[in-house]
Amino acid sequence: MTHSYLKSTLALATLIALPTLSWAGTTTKAPAAATPVEKINSSAITGDIGLSVYTTMYSRGSILFKENPTILPYIDLFGTVYEGDGFLNKAVLSLNITEYYGHKKIPGNLTNNSHWYENDIIPALALTFGKVTITEGYHNYTTPNGGGTFEGLNSSIGFDDGDLLGAFALHPSFTYMQRTNSHGQYYEVAVGPGFSAGDVSVSFPAAIGFGEDGFYGSAPDPVTGKPTTKDGFAYFSLGTSVSYALPMPKTYGVWKLTAGVTYYHKDTNVTEHASLVGVSKTAPVKNDDVSASAGIVINF
Repeated sequence: MTHSYLKSTLALATLIALPTLSWAGTTTKAPAAATPVEKINSSAITGDIGLSVYTTMYSRGSILFKENPTILPYIDLFGTVYEGDGFLNKAVLSLNITEYYGHKKIPGNLTNNSHWYENDIIPALALTFGKVTITEGYHNYTTPNGGGTFEGLNSSIGFDDGDLLGAFALHPSFTYMQRTNSHGQYYEVAVGPGFSAGDVSVSFPAAIGFGEDGFYGSAPDPVTGKPTTKDGFAYFSLGTSVSYALPMPKTYGVWKLTAGVTYYHKDTNVTEHASLVGVSKTAPVKNDDVSASAGIVINF
């Protein structure tokens, strides 16, 4: 009986010891509770602030400021008011404010604010439907030194062909502008192919513009002295634009250095007949010209 009791005790001890030995050196933990991941939404307000310098300032193929390196501080603000997957994919309100300064006075203008050439204010609304974006904007250009005011409604439609053509995408657009404080319409067809390689982005913008109903202004007839206009082809431009993202912490925005060169072929009788033709003997207005620019911009 003693022998039987001993066998029973050893068997029980073995049953208890085996699980203990098999678990030796293994740490067991209770399963951790899943940590909720908070979705971080990007800001609905974005924009950029920058400073550019141009050797000759052009607007739609017409010289604005001649013989003057022109300094342009500017700011763009964008507010996304809607974003979804329906027929309308995105709606963005924007505001552009640009100032133009030069180191020379403009001949014939007032002496007050003589180096402040222009103030631009452009509010706009962009609506995106799939690959198509339609933008409607109001353009107000005021010349503080006495050059008058330009007002117009600008309509443009652009197509994102990136998925269709990949690296060969052209990003075509068509623009129509109607002057509202004077006569004249403007038409433009443009493309903007380009590519990116690391922190460097390169684009090759090209545009062709046409004026109608005296959009560019009028000049006195050399014989009668009465105002005359010449409409039709205004200019063709082809350029190269390069930007380099500086190695700055993204906390302070994305800082970029920019540079560009643009070639213009113009019908000066259309684009310049309101001013500047024959103003300067040292730098007369030409049918073919090149303008260069450099600057810095901060995207936020």
